[in-house]
Amino acid sequence: MYIMPFYISIKRNIEIGERYLDAAFDSDANLERAVKVLSAGLSIPFPSPGQAARAYNDRGLALLLLDRPQEAVDDFTRALSGGMKHQNVYQSRATAHLQAGNPDQALEDITRAIELAPGNNGLYEHKAGIFNDTGRYNDAIDLAMEVMSQYGWLRTPGMLSARAFAHLKLGNYKESIKDEQQAVRWDTNDAHASVQIGYAYEVSGSNRRAKKHYEHGLKILERIQSDQWTKLDYIDAISASFGLQELTGKPNSLEQYESEALQKGFITQPELISLKNTGAIPKSF
Repeated sequence: MYIMPFYISIKRNIEIGERYLDAAFDSDANLERAVKVLSAGLSIPFPSPGQAARAYNDRGLALLLLDRPQEAVDDFTRALSGGMKHQNVYQSRATAHLQAGNPDQALEDITRAIELAPGNNGLYEHKAGIFNDTGRYNDAIDLAMEVMSQYGWLRTPGMLSARAFAHLKLGNYKESIKDEQQAVRWDTNDAHASVQIGYAYEVSGSNRRAKKHYEHGLKILERIQSDQWTKLDYIDAISASFGLQELTGKPNSLEQYESEALQKGFITQPELISLKNTGAIPKSF
């Protein structure tokens, strides 16, 4: 008789917390509210184990979006210990581990997620992204070859971009361009692929072609309302605009894109400097 009100309360807190998570795109304040509400629910005595695991997972997602990766790792671990052994939880913890500077643990978690859902192509793309993020470019290429031989490149366009980025960082520009061109043929509105092709052409000395693909990538992005842009959209817009300025010497919308990305918290000043120094950014950025 005493436990039932607590069960109902934590369930209600989870529902409210998940509504704040759904509205997280609007502001970090909603993420902070989600953490607060979920923490309050978890402080209630004798929560249902299943409900507690769900609350820990939700709070972990909010903490991850708030750039508090180690706390997110801890919450995802609690969710897994509470019986929520789902590939999405392992994938989320992999992301948190990578952000917290634990690449080996990130690879362990994404591999476990793949074991639980071997037909989920997105998990393979995530693993290739981790390889690229940690400089293991040959491993990313090997994984892409393995997955595409099993599923065919048409079913895994993200693997093409992952392999293209790895080739790009290894200086294999022709192979990189070939992969991204296949990705563009699969999705003509893939701005990221167009920008990556532009960068590959630029560093290989084909400036005219680089300019063409940078401009095409920006045109695709400009069709999207700026309030719907993701972090990757801003990264691509900044990369393309910076490349065009270097190629043409003419001012463009670079400063606007930088200012908006910084204001929205999609990128930090050190990341902005790194982006200009390294040029291309992997799809898992």
